[in-house]
Order: sequence, then structure tokens, then C-alpha cells
Amino acid sequence: MNHRPARLSRADLPFVVCAVASGVFVLYLGRSLTFWFDEWRSITFDGGFVDYFRPINEHWSTLPLLLYRATFNVVELHSYLPYLAEVIVLHLVAVAGAYVLMRRRVGRMGATVLALPLLLLGAGAENLFWAFQTGFVGSVALGVWALVLVERPRVRDAKYASAFLVLSVMSSGVGLFFVAALAVRTAVDAGRRPRLWAVAPPALVYAAWHLTLGQDAVGDEEPLAGPGSVFRFSVRGISHAIEALLGMSRFPTGGVLGVAGFVLVCALIARSSRRGRWPALACGCVGGLVAMYVLIGVARAGFDFDFTTRSRYVYVASFFLVLCCADLIARPMVVSLRGRRAIGAAGVTVLLAWVVAANVNSLVATRNQFQYDAHRTRALIQLAVKHEGEPWVDPDASFLLTPPASELPPLTERYGSPVEDSLVPRLVMPPPERAYESAALLLSGKHFRTESASGDFSVTPPRVTDVVGAVIRRDSTGCASLRPVREYGFVTFAARPGARLRLTSRTTVDAKVWLGYDLTPSRGLDVVVGPGRAQDVLTPDRVSRPSRVAVTLLETSDRIRVCGLRQSAKRTSGAGLPSSSP
Repeated sequence: MNHRPARLSRADLPFVVCAVASGVFVLYLGRSLTFWFDEWRSITFDGGFVDYFRPINEHWSTLPLLLYRATFNVVELHSYLPYLAEVIVLHLVAVAGAYVLMRRRVGRMGATVLALPLLLLGAGAENLFWAFQTGFVGSVALGVWALVLVERPRVRDAKYASAFLVLSVMSSGVGLFFVAALAVRTAVDAGRRPRLWAVAPPALVYAAWHLTLGQDAVGDEEPLAGPGSVFRFSVRGISHAIEALLGMSRFPTGGVLGVAGFVLVCALIARSSRRGRWPALACGCVGGLVAMYVLIGVARAGFDFDFTTRSRYVYVASFFLVLCCADLIARPMVVSLRGRRAIGAAGVTVLLAWVVAANVNSLVATRNQFQYDAHRTRALIQLAVKHEGEPWVDPDASFLLTPPASELPPLTERYGSPVEDSLVPRLVMPPPERAYESAALLLSGKHFRTESASGDFSVTPPRVTDVVGAVIRRDSTGCASLRPVREYGFVTFAARPGARLRLTSRTTVDAKVWLGYDLTPSRGLDVVVGPGRAQDVLTPDRVSRPSRVAVTLLETSDRIRVCGLRQSAKRTSGAGLPSSSP
């Protein structure tokens, strides 16, 4: 294999065109998004020099925090587009590195074809539509280019590879997976084995950080998972990543296809090794992939939420998988078509078309999810600013780590408002009315509360809109008795503005009550119901249409009775959604 660096030429134009076109396409899809979730911490960051080195969500995030703060000092909250452009550019840099690695093995056209699923990586779209993910994407870009540099003939290139890995671990914990990949890749390659030292500096630097400032990430988190949980987590994670990349994750495969794909890859690597030619890059990518899910599993397997399906991790895994396939394809002894090249080419074309189409579909679907959250964020900010200080507004109300409602007016006055993008105002879609209604539920959170059952009310049958993991039975009064058939089973009821639901139970049970208009709840309450401890759930009256109240029981042995109550006196608080106009 020729490891001499190849300069960019006209033959690389197809990849360049595809890369630029895909970048513009993704940026256009995300044109109307806005600041979301964890990045509000970067926006309101006010720490000193040392605080730039403290962990964010357990990750060493110095470089992405510096990048975000530098951008914020210039753009502030006037536009989200520059922030999003940065993560997309980093993504293209990562794919360009993968293209260089694959070009050495399968040629320019083959590398361009294999790069298409990475360019339009809908399976990992969370990292493409969330500017906060410059950490993950930056780590991947730096890690991939470290793999490029370690293959170059000059000794100093190994030093550059080591430096890139140091920067990679300073961007996020994802850099550790590329440290593992480069270690395995050089260890199995006799020609590159002397460069194994390149993994020492990033490993030592990260260890020093973790033993000093990195320990701040350890608090009241879940305990580290055991070997059995980590193994199951890793198998699920790798199989899901393969199926998501191939566009098969929505089919009821039960992970069998993903496991079979991983076993096939390992079998092809073993077959090559028996012939005395280790596929070094493929081995390194498999090592990085396994290290990734093992390390994540140690920290995340004990959580209630299944982190194996998070697209942020599928994004990283996809680079390992595609590079591994390219290295195996480059070895003619692995797969022999024996004269059936036309059939093989047709099969590959169909598979590639399916994979690209599935990833584009996932890309659009993920963007729609982010767009809805952007609508609700903008609506929340607009209503909080317009109705600042009004009695119905909960000053502590927030949505996905946005600053509290009381802090939004001064924040937007100082840094600008993301409600209307100052750079591309015509491209930003205004929030629909349902976004304002959902935001109003958030802001009027104090009006969503529980209190001890009291008052003279007549019983009315509650209207059930959804049942998941539970069964219900109506009694003679029309009240609904809820019994879960699995943990966290719930029943959703329609609730008009200012409605009251009464919860009773013959035994003491813990329940969760959620309020919202859809599957993404706006508010949640913990409720304890038992003998002589009936509770009334009150819904806000400052909205214009019925909301949904979901009652969740934590244990399958729990039982609870839900009754609708008709108020005996006319409400005096005044209904109606506050005007959403500026």
C-alpha cells in the first residue's frame, strides 16, 4: 500500500463537490434552529481560566468551550447560523480525513462513494444540528486526521498525530476512542509499530487532567456498571450503530442484523490475518469501536435511559465502521466475486442507494425534532419578554436548560434575541400557534400543581387519549382505574384549561403526573396518593385549548383511580392564551 501523501488534484473534484453540496444542504436544513439544551451553559458561562478546563457532562471540553465563547463574543444571540456552520465545517473536515484514508485503499472514486453515507450521516444527525456538539465532532475530526498522519512516512508526522490526539481528548471523551484505535492500528502493523509511542502523550495528558480537574465530574451519578451490564450495553450499542448506519434500525430485527454484521467484519479480519496480512486500519477501527461502547457502558449502562441508541454515539461509530469496511474492501483476498463483478457492482449500488436514502430520511426526521424544540424555545423567550412580571408567569419556568423566565428579558436585551435571526431573518420560520401554547404551559407552571382533595365538585368521566403499558377500567361513575402492566406504564387524559383531576388509591403509591400537548411534556409533578390522602391535580387556565395530563405509576403492583371534576363555580382567573405577537 502506498502511504505517501497524495496531493489534491482534479480527480478529487467529485468528493469536493459532494462535500460542499452536502454541507450546504445540512446547513439549509438547520437554518431555522436555535440555541438548545446544554449550550445555554456555554452562553451563560462566566468562569475564570481554570473553569475552561473543568468537565462538562464528564467531558474535557476546553476547545469547544473556547470556540463557543469566541463565537458568542462576536455573534451573541443574534443568529444561530454561525454556530451551526462551525459544527458542519468540522464534520466536513472529519469526512475529508476519512476520504484521505479510504483513497489510499480503494481509490478516489471508491472513497467518494463510501464517503457519501458519512457526508449525509442522518444516523448521527444529533451532532449535525446541535452546535454544542463541536466537542464530539471536533474529537472525531482530530482523531481521524491523527490516523491519516500516522500512516505518512515522515517521523515528524507521528508527532503531529500525537498532538492531534491531545487536542482530540481536550475536545471530548470521544478522543479516547481514537487513542485506542491508533494504538491497535500501529500495534498490528509491523511497519508502523515503532510509532506506538504516539498514544502515550494524549493518554498521559488525559490521565493528569482526570486526576486533577476531571474528578469534578464525579458526584451523585449512578455507580459504575458491572461487567455483565457493560457487555450487554456494548453488544446493543454496536449492533444498533450498524443497523442505524445501514438504515435498518426501524425494522424489528432485534439487533440480529447488527450482531451478524459485526461478526462478519471480525471473521474477515481473522481471515486476512491468517494469510499474514493484518488489515491494520480495520483492526484499529474495531478496537476503537469496542473501546467506545465499553467505556460508555461503564459510565452509562446503569442509567434508566438506554444510551445505546443515542445518535451522538452512532455518529462516532459510523466513522469507525466505514473506515473498517474500506480497509477490508481493499484486500482482494477477503472477498472474491469470481467473475460476477456486474452482479456485485449492482448489489453494492443498490445497497449504497438504500443507505444514503435512509440516512437522508433520518437527517430530515432529526431536523424536524430539533425544529419543534426551536419553535418552543423561541415562543418561550418571546412570551417571557412580552409578559415580564405578570402574575401568571412563573419566574422560575425554563425549557431544557434555558435560563429562568425572569432572566430572559435582561439576557435578550443585552445580547439580542434569537426569536428573529438578524443574519437570515427570511429563512427563519416563525413558531406555530401550538408552540406558543406549549410555552404558555411552561410559563404558567405554578398553576399546574397538586393539592389535597377538597371542595364541592361533581364527578365527570375523564377522557382518555392514550394508554401505554397499562390497562384501565371504568366504574359506575365513569372514573378510570389505572393498572400498569409494565414499569412506568401511563394513561393520558385530556384536560380543559383550568381542569381538576382527582387521584385516589386504596394503598399508598408514588405517581408522576406530566402536563403537555404532545409526547414531550412541559411539566412534571411527583404525587403520593393513599388512604385518606386523595390529591387533586390542577391544570393552568391561561391556555386556549385542552392539554394532556399523563399519569404514570412506577410499579406494576400500583393501582390508582382518576376522576374528572366539574367545578361548581365559574372560574374568575380568565382563560385565553397570552398574545404571541411582539
